[in-house]
Amino acid sequence: MSFSHDISYWMRTFFTSRELERSTGKPLYTYRMLDSEFSQLQTLLSQSKLDKSDLDRTLSAAFCLYCAEWYRREYRSGWTWSGIEQSLNQKLDSNIRTRLIQQGFAYWKREIVQYTKNHHSYLGSVYREGGLPYTLLISENSRFQELFRNILAFYSQNPQVVLDPLLLLPYLTYFPEALKNETTLSLITEMATKIAYLVEKYDLSLQTSPAHYLDIRKPDWKVDFPIPLNNETADKLLLSLLDTAVKVRRNHTKDNERYTLIQTLINTEEFKFKVEIKLAKLITIKSQYHLTQARCVLSLYEGNECLTNISSAYVISSHNERYDISLRQTYALSYRKNPKLPIFLVLEQQGVIVYKELLAESEIDVAEMPLVLNADTPPKVIGLGSVHRKMDTFHVVLAEQASIEIQDEYSELIAVTPEENGLKHYLLSGKAVVKYQNEKFHISSHNEKLKKQFRLVGSMLPYFTPTGCPIYLGLPKISQLDDEFRLDMGQGHSVYGEKYVRILDQSDNLLFKQKIAVLPEDFRIKFSKSKSPKEGIIEFYSEKNFIIYKPNSSLGIESEIIKNQTGYNSKHLLVRNLESHKSKLQLGIGINLQSKVDIILPFPSSGVQVLDHEDQEVSIYHSLSLHELLGSRVRLYPDIGTATNYSIDLKNSHNNFYCFQYLVKDSPLDINLNEFKPEIMSLFSVSKNLDEQVKLIISQNNCVVRQINLTLYATDLILQGNEIKMKNPSEKIQLELLSLTSLECTKLNKDINGNFILPNELDSPSLILSNANSDLKSRAIFIPATSKFEVEGDLQQAIVLPPSLYSKGIQEVLNRMVEDLNHSGWDYLSRLYQKFSYLPLSTFFVWKELIKNNKALTAFVLKYPKTEHVMEHLQYEFNVIWSLVPINMWSEQIIRFRQSLNSLPEIIIESLINNKLEQIKRFSPSFRYSEKPITREMMKRCFSGWYQELHNKNLERFWISDFGTELASWARDKGIDLNIQFEYKEQAVIFFPFFAAAVTCGKESFDSLRSMEDKDFYTFKMLMEFDIDWFNSIYLCAIQLFKDEER
Repeated sequence: MSFSHDISYWMRTFFTSRELERSTGKPLYTYRMLDSEFSQLQTLLSQSKLDKSDLDRTLSAAFCLYCAEWYRREYRSGWTWSGIEQSLNQKLDSNIRTRLIQQGFAYWKREIVQYTKNHHSYLGSVYREGGLPYTLLISENSRFQELFRNILAFYSQNPQVVLDPLLLLPYLTYFPEALKNETTLSLITEMATKIAYLVEKYDLSLQTSPAHYLDIRKPDWKVDFPIPLNNETADKLLLSLLDTAVKVRRNHTKDNERYTLIQTLINTEEFKFKVEIKLAKLITIKSQYHLTQARCVLSLYEGNECLTNISSAYVISSHNERYDISLRQTYALSYRKNPKLPIFLVLEQQGVIVYKELLAESEIDVAEMPLVLNADTPPKVIGLGSVHRKMDTFHVVLAEQASIEIQDEYSELIAVTPEENGLKHYLLSGKAVVKYQNEKFHISSHNEKLKKQFRLVGSMLPYFTPTGCPIYLGLPKISQLDDEFRLDMGQGHSVYGEKYVRILDQSDNLLFKQKIAVLPEDFRIKFSKSKSPKEGIIEFYSEKNFIIYKPNSSLGIESEIIKNQTGYNSKHLLVRNLESHKSKLQLGIGINLQSKVDIILPFPSSGVQVLDHEDQEVSIYHSLSLHELLGSRVRLYPDIGTATNYSIDLKNSHNNFYCFQYLVKDSPLDINLNEFKPEIMSLFSVSKNLDEQVKLIISQNNCVVRQINLTLYATDLILQGNEIKMKNPSEKIQLELLSLTSLECTKLNKDINGNFILPNELDSPSLILSNANSDLKSRAIFIPATSKFEVEGDLQQAIVLPPSLYSKGIQEVLNRMVEDLNHSGWDYLSRLYQKFSYLPLSTFFVWKELIKNNKALTAFVLKYPKTEHVMEHLQYEFNVIWSLVPINMWSEQIIRFRQSLNSLPEIIIESLINNKLEQIKRFSPSFRYSEKPITREMMKRCFSGWYQELHNKNLERFWISDFGTELASWARDKGIDLNIQFEYKEQAVIFFPFFAAAVTCGKESFDSLRSMEDKDFYTFKMLMEFDIDWFNSIYLCAIQLFKDEER
């Protein structure tokens, strides 16, 4: 009998033993090959002639099955066929392997992975069919379970992770390289989604014994997972993962926490931490400021300094001083600069801080309390002070003068040497007491006690100490309402001053301590300016006796207490600036001879100050680049004894502009310039001039007092031979060379003169650009290849076309990509955005081509995992108006997108589609229109009241009149008769929602009014944003009207 017949017989036996007649079309790991079957198949294939020209399908199928099983059972490392070939004592030509895989996969009814349009991954395909490399997973068991928990938590908030498994790479930093390939990542992702699906479908989070319950309801539930089932260790792993998924689901549904703060020790030598924050999509705040529906920005502050912007945010409802805020993004990551300082959530609107919230227990001060971290790599902060957390072991970090002592014979304490930064580091398993002078903290890894986050509440001064500590007016209280904890303010009568407050439990055990400053409840500060901008008056008031500790004269500030006529309980401090213009000063307040409270206050000057991120005044001759806006601000001062009107105008060379109004009363008002970044980018996008500048014009009582020029980049690059010189040299700019075909970067080195040097040979068209870590950014320069090069991928081939063919070539590829959501071009665009969105998108011409193609644009935002983020980015960088995308175009792309997900469980697909639609609705209200019928007469009755509200609310505003004539003419042609009287200047704002609705319904194209230029999209955007309530009301009614008239 021939080997071919042996293989055929073996395959028939293989199917019969599983009560099958043929392949099921499912992944090969679902057939669950036995050890004896694997050994038999290995022997048969070793004796077969796999390199013969007339290969039959059965032999090819057996080869594919063996390769898949070998990967799951034997794989250790590398990305090569050599391990499989050595196990069979065969060396196969690549053409033979290709035929084996093609025929074998056709037999098993499986698809070969296609990474580009013209290239398949045959090795990746057979590896994927085998499931997860079990041996590697077992060797990384504890880490894999932690990884899996992180992925499930990530998936619960980001179901789109199934679209791009590479998003999981940050979670695999400490795993073997063999587990980081895309094939393995996609299997891990699918495994997570399947377990999440089971937990949700069978309500396992409500069961006391989830695995037992699932065994009864779905006995074969384990079959679909890519790990062995006949292995006790693997079975325990799968059950453990199910238990993890249940816990993640319970935590997610328990209370949908408002925020979660995670701090991770990333450098033990320098004691550096990264900080991550995860927020609920909707948060509620209480603010004394009146918030409008204009865009807000939520940021993370460390003390008084902004670490990072988290998200743009919008008020969706309000009641009294409470506001419900919807966030575009719910996650941010940054790096601590001074971990001893507290972290704040800060909300700004039009550059003004309207809300600031101290995040409980966010300061890391090891000099005062022990720090406890988990045993992850790298370790995450569990807490400070007394910590009880059930786990095998954790890290404890102490100050040098502190001591630690275990409490029983079952506990173990291991010193980690050497000591670093004057800190002592231990591994603890069990119970221990830590002593800081006379204070004791209890730490245990044996029992779990609910460690509540202790939050102090109370009225606060709007200023802070030099270290960022809040200053309370009167004694704060602990936020917990029960009697389980109490606040200890220390011995004696020293109520006021800077001090540590201690939180004790019912047994008077010290749990936590926090540094605060306390002043009397009635303490007030008021600013007044004098006739000179270099001096001003600060008025302090309190019924309590207090002392003013004047600013240090050596810092260039002279001060004296002057007489006042306002009463015994107030004191006036006159301050003079002896040097350059000061933006702030530091002084102290002492109450009844108790410890003083140091306060950082703005200098009581007059007029306007423009300050950079280092708190230095910006010269009138200096321009600010886009990246210099972060931390920069404008300080507006009130006039003597009266409120002052200020305006900040942003204007480009085409006279497109934004205007913001401010009323400054008793104290200076700081305006964060980075909050205007979306508006500034919108103005830049109108012009095709690479040297375009946006002017920031500040007016006081209608008189211009200051102007700042804003630029996209801090400097231009000049190429002289192989030398790259900067027009304005800066050490804050680091350059690299980006290949436009592979998107790989090469660091550029400097010569002895400090100029960057290009390599002699370039095998790909490239860009010279600033890297992501540069504090400032330079304009990019295109460099052609110096030698012949080959380009893989349709989109890359179009990108390197000469300028005369570029646009046409890109559009042809985009049209093909729309028809094929697995086209390699989508991967290229995703990687380009992920890696280089820190630069202005206009750096890459392909984005300008994308926004010209509505079908490709909608397909991209659906495919890209962070749909909401990329829609917002394109909206403000290119003035994309999502309301002008026709509904039927969205529908077509959603159908294609759904079809591309058909390998996933239906419930996962539904969850993902719904998640995408919810994100799109926030930009395109057309998805929210009502199904109730509406007529033109009904609209007329509503319209009169809506118009009066629009007119009265915007009486004093400048009305955008561009396109007014065209829109009014279009409305007459369409028979839109509103039957009201309105002013000529209002017609563009009034009729634009009708036109936008017609475009959305496919009745008009956006360029049907006249030929469109880039600046016209800005005008459309401003017409829409002029009064968003008006636009949405008319737009949605008009959509419904047009839909009803079609029926």
